[in-house]
Amino acid sequence: MVNEGWSAVCVEVDAELAEAAANFLVEEGAPGLVETDGADGRVRLEAAMPDAACARAADGLAAYLSRLAALHPAARPATIATAAWGVERSTNRPSMPQ
Repeated sequence: MVNEGWSAVCVEVDAELAEAAANFLVEEGAPGLVETDGADGRVRLEAAMPDAACARAADGLAAYLSRLAALHPAARPATIATAAWGVERSTNRPSMPQ
């Protein structure tokens, strides 16, 4: 068995689109999510995925959220980033770009 690396998809969206974004990431293979409230009604989602799936999931999420924007014209554009998965020992949470 090969020990593959993991990366994280991090997305910040308006609260009204957070559930749709979270569902998309789980459907793409994320075993779980970390959700935190951001500023100005935004929600930050972090999902770990195998390296091979991370970029594909981020690109797919961007396209999906673009299509949802037509249904939610007041929603601000999402911010999506990928990063190598690392865990901060003090919090046992992923270390992500801010």
